Order: sequence, then structure tokens, then C-alpha cells
Amino acid sequence: MASKRKILLLSYYFPPLGMGGVGRAYALFQQLPKYGYDVAVLTVKDISYHEYDYSRLNPDDVSKIFRSDSYDPSRVLHLFGIKKSGLSGSGISTVPFCYYPDSKRGWVGPAFRMAKKLLAFGDFDAIITT
Repeated sequence: MASKRKILLLSYYFPPLGMGGVGRAYALFQQLPKYGYDVAVLTVKDISYHEYDYSRLNPDDVSKIFRSDSYDPSRVLHLFGIKKSGLSGSGISTVPFCYYPDSKRGWVGPAFRMAKKLLAFGDFDAIITT
């Protein structure tokens, strides 16, 4: 039997975050193993966010999910203990100008560094970003 192919899925929005933006990445994570793929996820550490859905992840999933730091406003607010954020959009009035037009750009550097480490040791066949 052929070994499963390994995929690294990069997605800022992933459970336990809730709402619609999480759906695509979560569906890929759940469905690709049915077609012979092992999927590892690179996502952001805890952030200040509107809604959380802890019911989606199983305890077995934790070993396949890697969380990197970030310097985006939602992560910084979480680190200061602010639970919910109105800063998830890229509206110029709510996000400091250095984050316009992408309020999540502070995740790029830390995610890139962690992805390099994962790729060096993970023997992945493909990378998917969403």
C-alpha cells in the first residue's frame, strides 16, 4: 500500500475560531484524509476574535495543528487580555495605518519562520494556503 501524501495547510482562520471564514480550511483538514492525505495545519496562536467554536476540534487533531505567533492587532489585543475585537476587518478607521489594507500581515513573518521549520522536518508533498 502506498504511503499517504503529506500536505501542509496554512490558514490564519482555523478552529477554535468560529464564523464563516474558518469553514474552507476546516473542511480541507477534515476531508483530505478521506482521499489519502495526511494534513498538518499551520495557523495563528490565540487571538482576540468575535466567536469561538471549540466543538470542531477533536483531541486527536491537536498533534496535527501548529500555531505560530503573530504581530497583528487581534493577537496583540489577546495578549493584553481583551477578549473580543472589532479589528478583524481591514477598515482603515479601526486598524493602525501600518496594517492597511491587510490587518493580518503581522502573521506573515512568524508563520513563514515556522513553515520553514515544518518543511525542513516534515517531508511534505504539497502546501495549500487559504
